[in-house]
Amino acid sequence: MGTFSASLHAIVVSCSAGNTGPDPYIAANIAPGILTVGASIIDRVFPANVALGNGWIFNGVSLYSGDPHVDSRLPLVYDDDDVGNKHCYMGSISPSKIQGKIVVYNHRGNAKVGRGAAVKLAGGHGMILENTVDSREELVADSHLLPATEVGSRQIEGFPSLSGDFFTYSDRQLDYWSGYWLIASQGLSLRLLIGYRSKHFVLQK
Repeated sequence: MGTFSASLHAIVVSCSAGNTGPDPYIAANIAPGILTVGASIIDRVFPANVALGNGWIFNGVSLYSGDPHVDSRLPLVYDDDDVGNKHCYMGSISPSKIQGKIVVYNHRGNAKVGRGAAVKLAGGHGMILENTVDSREELVADSHLLPATEVGSRQIEGFPSLSGDFFTYSDRQLDYWSGYWLIASQGLSLRLLIGYRSKHFVLQK
């Protein structure tokens, strides 16, 4: 009824259909009198990228504004039971497992910023949050308490830890997968890009 009242006063009611992907969705609303707008792209992004020791780059997003450890090469560790609680609650992680390291976590359990707080409390220096198959490529930049980035599930599919072999590597091989935050001169530091251009995902019949 609110939309009808607005229409009587020449007020257009516009609602966002969101920007979830990559699956196709119909931009619609059950209530009449509402203009439903589907988001195709936005013109800004907050890139926060991580490079591994073998040159593999994780392209993610973050609103972290502190020191990104751009001059440091940090060991990388995955969220196995050997690291601590997979849901990464405060006080559940063993500092001896992640101190001075970048931790890779599945995006599940408690809030993302809360996970970062738990990692920081345990002495971790960074965090990579990988989306699950449910959230896929939907990336949300958060104001993390430590250097952290969120990456889509497609980027992480080939990561060796998901095959269960990560902790079977020797220390020398693990060093090959050590991670570090890319330096600003490579153009992939933590920053805001305005005027960003991406592919359009809204199709017309």
